[in-house]
Amino acid sequence: MYLFLKQTPAGVVVSVKVKLKSSQAGIGKFKPVDRELNWGVHSAPVDNQANAELSKTVAKFFSVPLSSVTIIQGFKSRSKSILLSNCSLETIISVLNRSV
Repeated sequence: MYLFLKQTPAGVVVSVKVKLKSSQAGIGKFKPVDRELNWGVHSAPVDNQANAELSKTVAKFFSVPLSSVTIIQGFKSRSKSILLSNCSLETIISVLNRSV
């Protein structure tokens, strides 16, 4: 079981720690026991650019529509909670297992 994932009635909540101005955008190395998933973005935290890039790269990685990705906590923090609406925990785990 991945500690950074939580199933809710609305979907799956992913706990993410954002690395700003990263050379590589996207998911970083992770272990199931990590409390947060490391995620790099090229953007700086200016005018919501980093949050927008994070949402786009999360949607692309998990193959969900951008409208299904919502930052529900940590808008101005590096640690964020992201809701993937209408997604099952099994689907998200399957995508993560394929990326390892």
